[in-house]
Amino acid sequence: MTDEEMRAKMLATQADASEASVTASKPPKPPERDRLLALRDGIELWHDVRQTAFASIKRTSDGVEHVEHVRVRSKAFKAWLVVEFMARNENRAPGATGIAEALNGFEGHALAGPQRETAIRVAERDGKVYLDLGRPAWDAIEIDGAGWRIVASAPVPFLRPSGLMPLPVPVRGGEIEELRPFVNVASDDDFKLLVAYAVAALSPSGPYPMLNPLGEGGTAKTTLTRVVRAVTDPNATPTTGAPKKEDDLIVCAVNQHVCAFDNLGHLDGDLADALCRLATGGGIGKREHYTDGDQFTLYACRPVILNGISDLALRDDVAQRTITLPLRDIAEEDRRTEKEFWRKFNEAAPRIFGCLLDAVSRGIRGRPAIEARIEAKELAVPRMADFCAFSLAALPAFGDGWDEKAFLAILRAHRERAAEKTAESNQVARALREIADQLWNEETGWKGTPGDLLKLLNAHVREADRDRRQWPVDTIRLGGRLRASAAALRVLGLDVQIGNVGRNKTTLVTIRLAGPAQGSLALSG
Repeated sequence: MTDEEMRAKMLATQADASEASVTASKPPKPPERDRLLALRDGIELWHDVRQTAFASIKRTSDGVEHVEHVRVRSKAFKAWLVVEFMARNENRAPGATGIAEALNGFEGHALAGPQRETAIRVAERDGKVYLDLGRPAWDAIEIDGAGWRIVASAPVPFLRPSGLMPLPVPVRGGEIEELRPFVNVASDDDFKLLVAYAVAALSPSGPYPMLNPLGEGGTAKTTLTRVVRAVTDPNATPTTGAPKKEDDLIVCAVNQHVCAFDNLGHLDGDLADALCRLATGGGIGKREHYTDGDQFTLYACRPVILNGISDLALRDDVAQRTITLPLRDIAEEDRRTEKEFWRKFNEAAPRIFGCLLDAVSRGIRGRPAIEARIEAKELAVPRMADFCAFSLAALPAFGDGWDEKAFLAILRAHRERAAEKTAESNQVARALREIADQLWNEETGWKGTPGDLLKLLNAHVREADRDRRQWPVDTIRLGGRLRASAAALRVLGLDVQIGNVGRNKTTLVTIRLAGPAQGSLALSG
């Protein structure tokens, strides 16, 4: 080896030693997991009642800083985590292992943090209603008895599931009549029922009635649904297909405030029960995926829209919770292009929305007095008393013709039509009405055992004419059919009671006249 080669080798050895010394003097970098977890200093971690972990993170939109609320396990939070990490680490993205470990840590901190109540679109806090406008700035509308206003943020952690769209920016001074050209309802009374539904959907708590636009093909059922959603809870998918099981209802209720289902053919028993619970408040549940038996139960109350060609509210319990809106045929000369229709609607929507907010404010201010009158039995209302109370307080905001007396008359007439329809769909109830004159004693009505009544009904309806799915083959099934139609029959003038009497607890059926006021003013939840 030459002298020059030896010198080069010595210099290289010295350089390696120097670099090793410098490296040894630098402290080792913390693991990616710890560097990711350090980002929690700038956020708030918390959980909801179902022990789902959430993070409240700060973002900037159009130069305005705001707070967004996202699930720790969501794509949105993961994306935020990656961006923030890269900004602090020379634009280097974290690895999958570091992210997975960090998310476990964030979740643990959230579950150890405070519990909060989340909301989608509509919430209430300290007597005020808040609506998430759905805009990038995360501003909201605050409503109280004095009016409404746009605020920079809501004191409620609103969630924004995929598909949630912005509400119109409300404008004051409009007229609710501006809505009428965009909904193909058959009468003025039906228009008022539709508006009452829309106002109720902007309130934070139910029970809510279900809305059932009803008409043949081409009567703009889906368009009406989209219009209602546009001023209550706009969504990229304004309607979904017919729910086939409770899982479909859970998916909708978790991700949307208004649950709208399109082109339904019929409602089977279990689905009808679940929809009633969703509209009036109750639990719908299923077994958790990938578990041996854990149950996921959602306690929710949501406005529901069901549209179809067939009448969906034939069961009495569904009919009593449903506003059925018959739609008119549309003449060819009255049809418009989609583009022109939505252009005109979008122009009017801010004013229509402002009118609805005025009514919500009026409802907040007037509802306590209405409820006090109901409690004192000074005011009788049909079933869905909460909806009735809020509507009676709110609708006078629209002016003449929207007063309490007029709206109660509309509700009662609607209830009587629904009772007629459900009674006609029940063959036992129909037969009972047909033979009522034969049974009648003006003083005592009719009394007898279920067996006696079944003999009379069998004698009236020939076996060849009996619907095997409906007609009772024994007294137990007769009792079920009578109870299923009792509320509708009461509205139509027949009060049917089934009870046990005497020491032997003999079952007796009693049928009496029910005055119109008794039937249509029954207080019920």
